[in-house]
Amino acid sequence: MVYSGAVDKIIGRPPPVTGDVVLITNGVEKLIGWVLYSSVSMFCVRLMQLEDEASRDLCCVLNMERLLENRINDVVVLRERLGLPSTITNVYRLVNSKGDRLSGLIVDTFGHEVVIASSAHWVEKYKQQIKDCISKISNVNHIT
Repeated sequence: MVYSGAVDKIIGRPPPVTGDVVLITNGVEKLIGWVLYSSVSMFCVRLMQLEDEASRDLCCVLNMERLLENRINDVVVLRERLGLPSTITNVYRLVNSKGDRLSGLIVDTFGHEVVIASSAHWVEKYKQQIKDCISKISNVNHIT
């Protein structure tokens, strides 16, 4: 995340609108990665992929749908490695926002029910794609 006050300039014609995928550079215009832009938040950009990661995994570059699919699959695998769900608990956080590299998205699991919480415009914009990815998880019956 980058605070709006830390942004030197926005280049583009027309300028980006909230929810747009944009490239971000440093002060000498070296590419850092790609982000989701927001004109209505104190966090004007949320980093989705660093340049070095994007160069290793070209399928997700500037492609939110593919990125969501890959990141949600990754968190499912990680939670399974952690033993979740288990016979002891089936209530846990499936997606933990920045900790799972999906800043602004929280997904909690309560047995077969999943609740999506949003603190970013991009989550609302891509909510159906998020639901589609989560619906592929075998033990999910209902998504809110």
